[in-house]
Amino acid sequence: MLDTSAYERSLHLLQRAATPVGFTAAVHEHDNYKRVWTRDGVITSLAALASQNPTLIQTAKATLQTLFDHQHPVGFMPSNVTPGTHAVSYGGTVGRADNPSWAVIGLLFYTLHTGDSELADQYHTQVQKCLAVLEAWEFNGKGLIYVPQSGDWADEYMQHGYILYDQLLRLWALELAAAYYRDEAYREKAQQIRSLLQVNFWYSERTSGLYAANLVHQMPMVQKPYWLLGFNPARIYPQFDLQANALALLLGWVRRSSG
Repeated sequence: MLDTSAYERSLHLLQRAATPVGFTAAVHEHDNYKRVWTRDGVITSLAALASQNPTLIQTAKATLQTLFDHQHPVGFMPSNVTPGTHAVSYGGTVGRADNPSWAVIGLLFYTLHTGDSELADQYHTQVQKCLAVLEAWEFNGKGLIYVPQSGDWADEYMQHGYILYDQLLRLWALELAAAYYRDEAYREKAQQIRSLLQVNFWYSERTSGLYAANLVHQMPMVQKPYWLLGFNPARIYPQFDLQANALALLLGWVRRSSG
């Protein structure tokens, strides 16, 4: 007999984290975690959608409304929103480079899962702003966003630059937006990013098409059987990033090049 006790405890935890304005990242007051966070809120909302629990799905909808209603005019998304006061933080020392992608992913997954297109249509302009600010964060117009140190979930790690995890989230968001809004420009951008990831984040003997000059002589030193964490103009990060590799392999967007 299948033991569902862990699953039931998980659902109970989601119910405890539910508030009228969305899921909070913690159920107890601890630092600033009892707030609606873009990253945590969207990931929790994906779990709520998978549960098929109507009450939790309604909280997922409230989460998305809270986040998009507090988008910065420039286009980036809140780090977190405080229930009750609606005070907004857009990040600490730096902003959150993964949040615009997570917001678009959450919104369009909610739409596809429920068939409720109200939010996707209501926040179409906000989605455009999310994807526009991500394009601005390329800084050089070549296709990959540059992530500052402490600029995503790994805010206590030392990496910065072209981080695979953030590129994959952007790719996911673009493909969802291209499909739902029937936008050919988003589809073409996603294809460009997919090609760049195949060339620059998996070891290959080829040297053409590499994003940064240092990759030409550094890539042979990191012959790893997995997708690389990332790189910047000075170095490659050869560490294994489980979350990024899970996104790349399980979702099947990025595949190993034959070159």
